[in-house]
Amino acid sequence: MRAFLLIILLISPVLLMAQSITISGRVADRETHEKLGFASVGIKGKPVGTISNLEGEFDFHIPMEYRNEIMVISMIGYSNVELPIWSLQTDSVQTIYMDNSSYLLKEIVVVDSLHGGDILRKALSRIELNYPKKPFLLDGFYRDIKKVGGTNISLLEAAVKIYDEDYTEPRNKFKLRERVKLIEVRKSLGYENKFTGFFDQDNMLEDLLLHNSIRYRQIDEQDELLTTIKRLNNSVYNGREIYVIKNIMPYSLILYIDKSDFSILHLEYETGASEEIISKKNNMVS
Repeated sequence: MRAFLLIILLISPVLLMAQSITISGRVADRETHEKLGFASVGIKGKPVGTISNLEGEFDFHIPMEYRNEIMVISMIGYSNVELPIWSLQTDSVQTIYMDNSSYLLKEIVVVDSLHGGDILRKALSRIELNYPKKPFLLDGFYRDIKKVGGTNISLLEAAVKIYDEDYTEPRNKFKLRERVKLIEVRKSLGYENKFTGFFDQDNMLEDLLLHNSIRYRQIDEQDELLTTIKRLNNSVYNGREIYVIKNIMPYSLILYIDKSDFSILHLEYETGASEEIISKKNNMVS
């Protein structure tokens, strides 16, 4: 009986591992071979997915039941790539190339008079129509890497579940509304070392969630922004035409907005490196 139980215990982990497929890949531009970070990787018609990192790399863990489905890679400005999952089940990291997508105008050209500020104002007014009205739960993965002199000195990773009630505008834009449950945490051997005290020890995951400028309505609808934000050439995402608007000073803000319903699909935000937010200590720069 003991021997039988031991065999069962040894077999169980193998069976559990067999319940999923891991596809490792790298996304790049076909012409320039530039690595494409933040490309969406998912399964056609299924609620699972991941994104590529800054180097264009991804590890996609797929339930075994989806082994005969189609994997879809999408990114703003590029045509979707669809590949059968069975063709990607190899031990090597595969490079998947994406083609730039150009939007062809119809023969009859209708003048679009919307300015960047008009598009932004309408997109912000439709947040509660385009985002969840009911409670929702997200599975998330968090990674914090600290570097000194270009060398990684510590790593913290966590699998989390994030619960939120809805996208109703909060009364306090600087108080976290989401609730976070840590599922698993791991950190490198060098996580606690002489350099870590140099970095701010705030709750980085909380900061990350609070910087969801759409969720917390942190984009000002002031006339100054609405008059200075510029409209760029339209682009394409998932085969649909989208608006692209951009602000440069005093901070960089780029928004990609669906042309049909004015939903904000993607946002890039970067603050300027002023002297007030740079600190120096022992010849190291934060």
